[in-house]
Formats: sequence, structure tokens, C-alpha cells
Amino acid sequence: MLSALGRTVDRAEGLDAGADDYLAKPYEADELLARLRALHRRSSGREHAAVIIYGAFECHTKARTAFRSNRHLALSPKEFELFRYFMENAGEIITREMLLRDVWKMSFDPQTNVVDVNIGRLRRKLEDGFASPAFETIWGTGYRLLEGRQG
Repeated sequence: MLSALGRTVDRAEGLDAGADDYLAKPYEADELLARLRALHRRSSGREHAAVIIYGAFECHTKARTAFRSNRHLALSPKEFELFRYFMENAGEIITREMLLRDVWKMSFDPQTNVVDVNIGRLRRKLEDGFASPAFETIWGTGYRLLEGRQG
């Protein structure tokens, strides 16, 4: 929680109300980013949803299966990881750097085209036989998973 209220009682009320962390203004950007990384580390051990639904897409994380409009999509293991990442971040813009870090566990390499190649393969599989696109390319930024509904 970011707040202009910085008294001890305000912080206690915010944490008691369900906030995972509390940072009062003024704050330093480095501290905010460090706290966000810590929250991410703490939450990464949590159980993920068994089924994620976004528009016409379904991701069954434990069975490692994917569907669009109830039609099974045959994905390779890496394509499934990529699909699951987009489903877990549905509607958000995902950058190449995020994908390299979180899906491939690599630091950014401007020479690699592994993201573009795999997005292309996944896009073809998610769009084959459907009229509406699965992804939106945000030029110069990244990609966004669309809801995949027909019409």
C-alpha cells in the first residue's frame, strides 16, 4: 500500500486491513522496487490456480492443457509455459524482457529472437481456425493476450 499517511497507527490499520506491505510518502523508487521484488518472492511459493480462464481461453495448469472456445490446443512444453505466463498476466502488456526473465530464466539478450519465434508459433496455434486474433503486438513494447472471442 502506498499512502500519504505515515503515522504508526495508519501503517498498522493498513496492514490489518489486508495490505501485504505499507510504504508512506515520500518514498524512494529504489525502496519501492525492492519491496515489490520481495512481495513477488514471497508470493512465488504460493499455489497457482488450477484453471485460469480469460475470455475464450482456458489454461489447466496442473494438467498442462490449453483450450480456446473449448477446443484443445496442442502446445509444446515451452509453448504451454508461455501460454500460462500470458494467462497469469491476462490483458497486461508483456515485454520481451519479462518473457526472457520469467519464462526462459535468462537475462536480456538483445541479439536473441527466441521470444519472437516462440510467440509466432504460439500465435499460429492459438489462432488456427479462429477469426479473431489471440495476441496484440504493441510495437516497440511487447505483446498482450486478447480475449480470443469470435466476432
